[in-house]
Amino acid sequence: MSIGLYLFGKLEDDIRKPANFLDRAENWIMQACKELEPTCRRNLAEDKSSLFCTLHPAAEELEISLIDSHHVTVSANTSTVGPGYHIYLCQLLHKWTETFGIQWQENKSEDDSEFGDEAEYFFTGKEENVYKHMTAWIRSLTGLFFDGNLDPNHNGTPLCMPMNASFRSEALAITPLGPRDWDWLHGVSVGSIEAREFFPWFDAEPSAKYLLNRALVQMWSSVRWRTPLNKNETALLQSVANSLARAYALDTTLTFPWNEWNEILTFLEKDQPDFIKANVSGEGRIGYRRRRVRTQLPGDWSIETDGSFSEFQSDDDGDLSSFDPPREIWFTAYSISADDPSSKFDRMRQELKETKPELIHEGPNYFAGAAIIQKENDGETY
Repeated sequence: MSIGLYLFGKLEDDIRKPANFLDRAENWIMQACKELEPTCRRNLAEDKSSLFCTLHPAAEELEISLIDSHHVTVSANTSTVGPGYHIYLCQLLHKWTETFGIQWQENKSEDDSEFGDEAEYFFTGKEENVYKHMTAWIRSLTGLFFDGNLDPNHNGTPLCMPMNASFRSEALAITPLGPRDWDWLHGVSVGSIEAREFFPWFDAEPSAKYLLNRALVQMWSSVRWRTPLNKNETALLQSVANSLARAYALDTTLTFPWNEWNEILTFLEKDQPDFIKANVSGEGRIGYRRRRVRTQLPGDWSIETDGSFSEFQSDDDGDLSSFDPPREIWFTAYSISADDPSSKFDRMRQELKETKPELIHEGPNYFAGAAIIQKENDGETY
């Protein structure tokens, strides 16, 4: 249940080397979207060479796949971010079209084609269509709490949240801009609270509100509320600080997260301007990662940790690690492929048991063990 676009295009030039095409596409996007701080990665999508780009902290990845030497597909779910993002992305793709020479297949209303723009904007240019579809969608989504589809007594239901982490909250719903209660969700569902209050990017043109919301999304879901451990964490905090500063320069009347802004500048070891100091009133509260977080791991495993632990990173051996000094977590998962997988699985199970881990959890087709290792640091044991 979402709104997005799935486009099919024909290339003017014959693409002999997919890697070269994706190199050009990535470089173009990184330059054209520089203000959005984009990130890109390469992978296969259904065995097709593909480029995956993230253009907003609340967005799912934009996927560009080279189907063959003459055709390309572009897909994106835009409803996690909002109508402004949908409009921006369509305009971006039209500019990309001019540079790369692509003719898009338009899906007529009588067609059964899977390709098209669910918000009816890409081929029409009518922004009102996007706002109409997005408003109806979010009213329908929040209405699920009140029509029997979602349990109104179950707290912490995620709406438009990333799939790789689960957060805690006593509120009825968890959203990119913070937890929401029964009254707020009901208000959105019946239209007494405007749809713009849900979406991080509502207006077509980036504004002070857009910049503030961008920072809020990062603070709620991504920021670890401690001193940064690496350049990625430092870059995240700096991105938040920059967005807040730019938003304040454009509109000082907005409601800013003064306490959290002060915290972030402290983590970055930067001086706080007087206007921030004057508004600080206590400890910060924004941030799902101030509490426990469950993170998805390979092999359908997951682990619950303090939210202050870093992103899991893979080393050369495929082992994953996460840090919140002096604490460390290391994770390794094995999948078995052999002529006699049952026999090999039993051997590995026995070998792991012989290590006498503190925790053992097993079933017919899986086995898990966990060990706690003590370390000493500056005379203290961890």
